[in-house]
Amino acid sequence: MYTIDDVHHYNDLLLAEVDRICKKHDIAYYMDSGTLIGAVRHKGNIPWDDDVDITMKRADYEKFIDVCKAGELADGYELVLPKDYGENHFFDFIPHVAFTKSTIKPDNDEMKFYNGKQNHMLLDIFVLDEISPSPLAQKWKVLRLQFLYMLSWAHRYKIDYSEYSAAQRVIVAIMSHVGKLFKQSSIEKRFTKIAMNDNGKGYDKLFSAYYPFDQIHFIYDRSWFDNAVRLPFDEYEFDAPQGYDNVLRTMFGSYMELPPEDKRVAEHYDVTSEYFTIME
Repeated sequence: MYTIDDVHHYNDLLLAEVDRICKKHDIAYYMDSGTLIGAVRHKGNIPWDDDVDITMKRADYEKFIDVCKAGELADGYELVLPKDYGENHFFDFIPHVAFTKSTIKPDNDEMKFYNGKQNHMLLDIFVLDEISPSPLAQKWKVLRLQFLYMLSWAHRYKIDYSEYSAAQRVIVAIMSHVGKLFKQSSIEKRFTKIAMNDNGKGYDKLFSAYYPFDQIHFIYDRSWFDNAVRLPFDEYEFDAPQGYDNVLRTMFGSYMELPPEDKRVAEHYDVTSEYFTIME
């Protein structure tokens, strides 16, 4: 029987592998989201958190992809990109590093739909791009990206309507039908083009189109990511943005406060499941 401590151990190894590659090839990365909260508030994994997240600026991300494709990842790790799910198949736009010695779900039709790529422990990579400092331009960009995100729902294995309000369900249903008129590869190409269309303009704001649908609107100062600082994380040290306090306040508000006890639950893996296994 596995425990959340086992998840934390292997998530640490995922981070350590990414850190190794980035240091070897002079690639900047930063802990992000719950992983960054864990580093700052707990000096390691949040006790109930079960995944790991990092950010990279676009140029660093593209370099990381190149070195991974060249075979830099150690045995047991694999780069997973959205296109790897298969022709016209969509889960999300997030690139991952997968720990392939792990299995988290039964080998059912849904996992086969995604070519088995969603059946491992995953490290999420959120890519940072420039964005205009104009609030109006920011809103227009985010709305276009969210529109494309909704079109992509047409290419998911299934849609969990329980996540949405009654009004939202109508919109989701409509968009998921409209999305069938377009190939997912075309939607993704347009999504990436919009995400990147402000790069090189010298803007002092950054954002990530690769965050979950309802978090794309987070806007950061570029200066928060000018340099990295090493923070303790369990038995390791990993990189955080120098402006980590500002990043976390933008994302979570009063992030040092613990959530209510009923919210302190793992969201991604069921370690009590008979299907959750690690090959040593």
